[in-house]
Amino acid sequence: MKVAALYHDIGKMLKPMYFIENQPIAPDGKPTFNPHNNLSHDDSAKVIIEHVTEGARMAERHNLPRIIIDFIWTHHGTTFVEYFYRLHLRTHEASEEDKKIFQYPGPTPRTKEETILMLADSLEAASKSLRNPDAQAIDDLVDKIVQGKIDQKQLHHSALSFQDLELCKRSFKQTLKNIHHLRIEYPSDARQKRDTS
Repeated sequence: MKVAALYHDIGKMLKPMYFIENQPIAPDGKPTFNPHNNLSHDDSAKVIIEHVTEGARMAERHNLPRIIIDFIWTHHGTTFVEYFYRLHLRTHEASEEDKKIFQYPGPTPRTKEETILMLADSLEAASKSLRNPDAQAIDDLVDKIVQGKIDQKQLHHSALSFQDLELCKRSFKQTLKNIHHLRIEYPSDARQKRDTS
């Protein structure tokens, strides 16, 4: 699992500046240079999707084990490149042809580990958009992202049970709270806040 987590995004090495985590950030928090500004929405989606297709090809060329290649293919399942798809829909009617342009090739995750990686990857990316999150915001985000994957039928072929999913959600919530340096408010902390108010 750890090896898959390290290798699943190797395709981003081919065009690193097209991914926000690699773009220089100005003091206002916005990228100083974004090559997507010079592309159409469908061309941007194509570049983003290529990190999966080209990443899998790169892994095959370098003889990575099949199990790692499967993680690369499944970590976005058959979801859409949402940001660019939504921008596209502002000026275009939705069509089946367009959906294909903005959709990852899949397949959806099958093993428990592939499913966990998909969820962790989505949650890590989404949590970066939270500004000064509190515990409730993180709990809500995890619930929303996981439910979104269920609604998009990304977990239909997964070996992960609903009980497993609940355990994963609890773990994701705690991990994200730790990453964002949130601590549990103990009863004495709450009492102190009331006393000083």
